[in-house]
Amino acid sequence: MVEIGFGALGVAVFAVLLAWWSRAAQKGRLPRNWILGYRSRLTMRDTRAWREVNAATSLPLAIAATGAAVGAVVAVIIAVTGSAVSAAGALGLGLVWALAWVLGGFVPAHRVARRLARTTRPRP
Repeated sequence: MVEIGFGALGVAVFAVLLAWWSRAAQKGRLPRNWILGYRSRLTMRDTRAWREVNAATSLPLAIAATGAAVGAVVAVIIAVTGSAVSAAGALGLGLVWALAWVLGGFVPAHRVARRLARTTRPRP
């Protein structure tokens, strides 16, 4: 049970990080960096592109954060009322959900990046 509590705490911290990332990307406040965000040649050299492309990831990141948080809460509830194995499954499901949405969030970001690359490309 204690292990589930620590695992749930870790997943909850991950959910908070995802929520911050989503909010910062949505508001255009995500600083250009080498860890979080959609990085390409275009986004790393153009501030407007960085903001717009990363803003496209904000909804999938919010969904990822919500899934991770729900997984952590459900895992604790199941651990207290039921079996640790089921609680671990809920925790794992919350993590898989979050990671899938984080990776899936790069699809709309890529679309925005391609659109911006076409519009900023010099014409021959």
